[in-house]
Amino acid sequence: EYLNGYKSGESMLSADADYLGKVRKIADKIADFSEEKPIVLLSGPSGSGKTTTAAFLEKFLDENGHEAHTVSLDNYFRTVYDHERETIDFESPSRVDGELLSEHIKLLSECGEVNVPVFDFVNAVRTEKRVPLKRKHGEIIIFEGIHALNPETVRFGDESTVKIYVSVRTRISDGFEVFEPKYIRLLRRMCRDKLFRGRDIRETLYHFDSVEDGEVKYIMPYKYRADFSIDSFIPYELGVYKTDLYSDLLQIKDDDRISLLKRLLKEIGETQPETVPENSLIREFIG
Repeated sequence: EYLNGYKSGESMLSADADYLGKVRKIADKIADFSEEKPIVLLSGPSGSGKTTTAAFLEKFLDENGHEAHTVSLDNYFRTVYDHERETIDFESPSRVDGELLSEHIKLLSECGEVNVPVFDFVNAVRTEKRVPLKRKHGEIIIFEGIHALNPETVRFGDESTVKIYVSVRTRISDGFEVFEPKYIRLLRRMCRDKLFRGRDIRETLYHFDSVEDGEVKYIMPYKYRADFSIDSFIPYELGVYKTDLYSDLLQIKDDDRISLLKRLLKEIGETQPETVPENSLIREFIG
């Protein structure tokens, strides 16, 4: 079905426009219910495009006359102490200070003011710094993070929130084998880790097992709570990953997941990253 990384005859701009159209329609719906539901909870697994989706929601809401502000749930992570580092489940929602987060969501829904914490990822500590945030009447606050739909994390009533789940949902077939969406998200993570985190493919794979286990336990069970779902697959993205990753993948011979990714990309034509539109979702992963 997919040729050269995108459907035959489909341009990059039209492929991106399909995703952007979905996000814009949801932004319009959020604007319609802004009086009753001024809080947006945006969730999805790693590599789903949450950050970009939140940014576009904010942009479209601003254009609708509803100024929006995005808050990352990552800033509500608890400090990781030295004695916990070897045993802590880094994917667990218990890492998030759900009590403080829920208190802030409630206050903001009532046009109150909060001081958003700032988390230092390098040292895994919550810093002393705080960022003041006050919601004015008519404004929207978007809370974005993997645990945003988990009731253990957000302990606040549904009456004031719009819930969104974003992930890759498209399955790719080469005529013989169907490739699950998680492998597209894995390719996204590989690109991002290589570019922004200095990790090679094996390091990404090493972390992927625990990330995937956390998704199954803590994220997937709550996607049914979403009012809206977004498939973030961009038809030409596989061609970009072919260009960025295929030669690295060919160097690894002893991993079943790598073998699967090589089969997935083998017949895909390359797409040069510099041809990707600046506002494309996959810029989140390729820079």
